Amino acid sequence: LPQEGPGSHKFCTALSASTFSGGTRTDGDDFYYPEGSTRFVAECDLPTDRGNFRLRAYNYRGAKVVVRDGENVLEWNEMDPVIIYKGNLRGNTKTVVRVHDQCYTSEVLGSKRCDCREQLELALDYINQHGGALIYMPQEGRGIGLANKIAAYQLQDGGLDTVDANRALGFGDDERDYACVPFMLNDMGIKGIRLMTNNPFKIRQLTELGVNIVGAKAHVIASNEFNAKYLRTKAARMAHALPDMESAVADDVLDTLALSSQARDAKLAAAALDVRWRFGKKSVETAAKAVAAGSVVLMVDGSAHNKGWLVASAAAISTGSLGLLNRFGDSVSVPLAQESVEAIESHWSDCSATYEGGEAPSAPRGVLDVRVDYLRRLAAAAAIATNAKASSVLEMLPPPLAAVLKERDTISTTDPRERTSETSAPHACKTWNNLQDDCIAQRLLPVRSKKDALLLPARSPCDAAVELARMARQAPVAVMSPLLDEQRLDSMSFAQIVEFSKERGFVITSVEDVVCYRSENFEVPSFFESTKKGT
Repeated sequence: LPQEGPGSHKFCTALSASTFSGGTRTDGDDFYYPEGSTRFVAECDLPTDRGNFRLRAYNYRGAKVVVRDGENVLEWNEMDPVIIYKGNLRGNTKTVVRVHDQCYTSEVLGSKRCDCREQLELALDYINQHGGALIYMPQEGRGIGLANKIAAYQLQDGGLDTVDANRALGFGDDERDYACVPFMLNDMGIKGIRLMTNNPFKIRQLTELGVNIVGAKAHVIASNEFNAKYLRTKAARMAHALPDMESAVADDVLDTLALSSQARDAKLAAAALDVRWRFGKKSVETAAKAVAAGSVVLMVDGSAHNKGWLVASAAAISTGSLGLLNRFGDSVSVPLAQESVEAIESHWSDCSATYEGGEAPSAPRGVLDVRVDYLRRLAAAAAIATNAKASSVLEMLPPPLAAVLKERDTISTTDPRERTSETSAPHACKTWNNLQDDCIAQRLLPVRSKKDALLLPARSPCDAAVELARMARQAPVAVMSPLLDEQRLDSMSFAQIVEFSKERGFVITSVEDVVCYRSENFEVPSFFESTKKGT
């Protein structure tokens, strides 16, 4: 067992599992398993082709919980992580840090099946120029080891994607463990970090371990013909924020936009023909009405083994709704439409007052209240910026046509602060990177949904959630979380999701139903019109 000593970090937790290796038995029947013992080993200069760095070595021993044959099993884990850094980082509250996992096949053998080597080189180049740190974790193949990774590659050669290949071998989607990272950062004197990553799983793990993540920095690599499917899978099934692959079909999007309007609509409709109604048209309309009322709905994704998602609208979110997502879900994501992001960026002066909020509340508020307030301000800012963008388009039209359109489609907002910026000092532009940092500061994971991505082959639940918010006549900003089983270790099965919806009274629909509805109703759904006339 790891021994305590100078420079080490150790704590024990009572756990139970089907197998043990390295645990100790107490006087009773409980096993006590050392879950984390990290110690500093040595430090040296590291001159490289990409710059001169300092290298610190550590040793970690501990256990991690994995799922094997449906059971929770403790596996012993030993590794020697290192930190490559440049600059005086002690006391820094915004250090750019990359937590990078080993990839022998690309970093040593030059494989083009992934983007790991390019990510490593990009991070080192940035750190060499601007300072920062890279924590190198020897966790091959998302924690399954080199031999198993190659076995997964063989299955991928047969047609499976990277997620299904791991599952077919009996492994989880991601079995990496970052328990040693907090100690390493603390040992370096780093108080807060801007994490260089595209991976929400990594953000969530490090946050839960106590790492102070004050922002995130995108870490995007251009795809090649060999890793395009791999990156597409990470974006669509593992929620990686990859701007060029976020819609998972960058080339398809460009090809589609290049077509004429009639051919484009035909291609979009044809792309939706590979799906069928599951719960029916009524389920989409009922879900949209529920979302408009501030309720949480269930959405099933048939392309991801019927994985369930809890979905709500950011504009109508309440502490009760957000509490449901935290109680029954996992990490909370905030998908927002690409056009809303662009509108906020280009018309920040119109929506800045709403986004930034007014005076600070006199009484302290809970975490949920703060997050709900932020989500509502984000949705309101998106709506105001979109209106401002539409107004600017009208102003560019010939006067007679502009007058007719303005009279027919009056642009309005319920926020009284919409035009306060007209007489105020100019504001600095808010970019997507700024929005990402703000969301992550609230422990929320931002995701952009590209226009019409829902009707393309690699659609994701995020695209469907944004579309549902649109159908609810609200800003295209959603709030969602994957639905977990009672043990909070895995997703619910389809049967469990259906039973859960009945027991809890949740409206249930599917990504496929939203796709079918969208492909048949390119305009705003008509079911709100009857409601509006009756009020």
